[in-house]
Amino acid sequence: MKHELLLLCLMAHFAGDYYLQTKHLAKIKDNVFKGVVQHSFIYCIPFLFIWFLLGLDGSLWRTLLFICIIHFIIDSVKFLYKVKIIKKIKKKYLVLRESTLYLADQSLHLISIIIICFINRNLKIKPVFSVEAFFQYLNIDSHKLFRWILLMLIIGKPINISFKKLFTGLKPSDPLISQYSGSEFKLSVTAADTSMDMNRKTIIGIENKNAGQYIGFLERILIAIFLSIGQYASIGFIMTAKSIARYDKISKSQEFAEYYLVGTLASLIAALVTYFFIFTLL
Repeated sequence: MKHELLLLCLMAHFAGDYYLQTKHLAKIKDNVFKGVVQHSFIYCIPFLFIWFLLGLDGSLWRTLLFICIIHFIIDSVKFLYKVKIIKKIKKKYLVLRESTLYLADQSLHLISIIIICFINRNLKIKPVFSVEAFFQYLNIDSHKLFRWILLMLIIGKPINISFKKLFTGLKPSDPLISQYSGSEFKLSVTAADTSMDMNRKTIIGIENKNAGQYIGFLERILIAIFLSIGQYASIGFIMTAKSIARYDKISKSQEFAEYYLVGTLASLIAALVTYFFIFTLL
């Protein structure tokens, strides 16, 4: 099958590097080398699953192991760089440095996977008999199914995290939330009022964050579906519906309107590029 090994390895990479990496582990990985080691072992789990899916092929395990080792080396270099250099940089440059480091890290991971899979492109990739028979029984094109799985893996958590890393400096402040973090927040208020206010702040922040992530994910899913069935005009309907939902904030805050426009266009471009990359090149 066309680029089957690359397709499966990319699926394993995004599953291991994003979905199996919790926020807690990500924080540990940034501060303690033990976290890098722990993440690297967890990262191997999807690749072990692929090895099992392909019948424990003896010629394949070296390729998958090499990808995992390269991933560990890249993460180790990133950790040393952050510990030795990033922490010494002034705060005003921190957002730029973090976003640049994130892009470099993921680019190296993806480039290494592509190169390794290209070198081993002649390996015969075939699922174990039971898996292949299951796909044939349901009349499912396994290659097409894997492409859709990869698409869903990419347009979910990876893109959400990427946007958060890249656009943190553009995010407007919420007046309702920021009023609790300014200099006017008095420690002399009662404990009950403090608890109530901070709970309100936390709930608002979590709801806004989660809602934005879910909306963006659903938006990109719909864009991919409309692209697959050739309904390109329907993509405009998604943009319109999203704008109507945010109309009140857009009309009252130019800062939010600009941030919203950047996020919407970035989400649209991410969905388009991901779809055409997977369904054209893989």
